[in-house]
Amino acid sequence: MTKHLVLVHFLAAGRGRLDPRERSWLRHHLFEKGDYVDDDPAIADRYRQAARGAVQFIDGLPADARNRLIVLRRFHDVDVAGKYRLIAA
Repeated sequence: MTKHLVLVHFLAAGRGRLDPRERSWLRHHLFEKGDYVDDDPAIADRYRQAARGAVQFIDGLPADARNRLIVLRRFHDVDVAGKYRLIAA
């Protein structure tokens, strides 16, 4: 999720926003592609679960920058159980 937010910021630098095609490309390469270095199926499954959670959280972020920042700060401040609750919300 952090990689996504940082890449969106830098890819959109000077333009304000990414176009839908760029967002789709980024999402595919970060979350949907499913290429994992580790051959262990349990580890690959953990990465798939983390990717699903990240997508769910990112899709639920407020469009308004101020509210989005509040949610991101709250996410940063909570423990792992709190992060799961925020993702599920």
